Amino acid sequence: MKKTIFILSIITIPFLCWLMLDYSFILNSRYNLEIPYKFAGVISGFFSALAFLGVIATLFIQKGQSDMNKKTVEIQRFETTFFNMLNLLQEIVNNLSHKDVKYIIKASCNKEYNISGRNVFEYLFKSATIKIPRDNLSSTLQTKLDKLNNDPIYFDLIDIDSINYSIINGMNDVIQFTGIEGYEKSSELPMLDHYFRLLYRIIKFVNESTFLEIKEDCIDKRYEYTSILRAMLSPYELVWIYYNGLSQYGNPKLKKLIEEYSLLKNLRDSLLTISKECMEYKDTNECINDEKFPINDYEFFLTDIKLEEELKSKYYLSAFNNKEDLAKAKENFKERRNQK
Repeated sequence: MKKTIFILSIITIPFLCWLMLDYSFILNSRYNLEIPYKFAGVISGFFSALAFLGVIATLFIQKGQSDMNKKTVEIQRFETTFFNMLNLLQEIVNNLSHKDVKYIIKASCNKEYNISGRNVFEYLFKSATIKIPRDNLSSTLQTKLDKLNNDPIYFDLIDIDSINYSIINGMNDVIQFTGIEGYEKSSELPMLDHYFRLLYRIIKFVNESTFLEIKEDCIDKRYEYTSILRAMLSPYELVWIYYNGLSQYGNPKLKKLIEEYSLLKNLRDSLLTISKECMEYKDTNECINDEKFPINDYEFFLTDIKLEEELKSKYYLSAFNNKEDLAKAKENFKERRNQK
């Protein structure tokens, strides 16, 4: 339609100008010879102005197309880098490997476990031989670990090969008996260092993307990219990310990004343990009803107050709920707290 109007305008306008000029010549033959020349000069000036405006319009159109092409190139460059980083993360996960040898006293033999890929996350959390160095541990905690290591359950499964370490069966129990401090000092955590560093860099890369302005729709676009990352994470990866965010290694940098993009939205809270911090809180608050006390760390490390001090030790609700679900999550949170 626009093309048709443009073509008709090109044909019609010169024709009308020719008619006016011809008519002015007829009139001038009776009156004044200079009128056609003056009229022609006006027409010529009019078309010169139109030509100038056409040049300006063309420049603006070209600039708009140039900006659009630049934005397209920036998006393509961003997405290429982003998906390459996701592939690298997947490669790191695929190359994870853990060898664990446990001495079975009752059977008087060693049992070897070779775990690889994503299965490493689950095995490390539930079953792996975890060493906790005794250095800088409180005497109370050392006594508790000594008692734990003399428990037949642990003694029959794990060969305590060094007096400098306490041996615990799985990160689940490490957190349960020694809390976040034990998680930070565990011997197996460095195995996942490169995984957490790259995970943080990917989310930060999206968060700081220069081609996305600080606007609501662009924030939603960032969320779409991080949702692709979130879809790649297995249940026990999310559990490890959860506790890493509470530790000194993930707090506050990774933790803030987790809360910004609801990275733990798909977390199965039933996989979490109940930490030493959670149990100590219960022990010092005798009025707490055991039936209503949280069965794991999800409720204990959760808050609906977005204050800097509060967020240092707890997850804000946005870590598990996107902005559409956040208001409802706050209502549910207050209902649960009022019941306790």
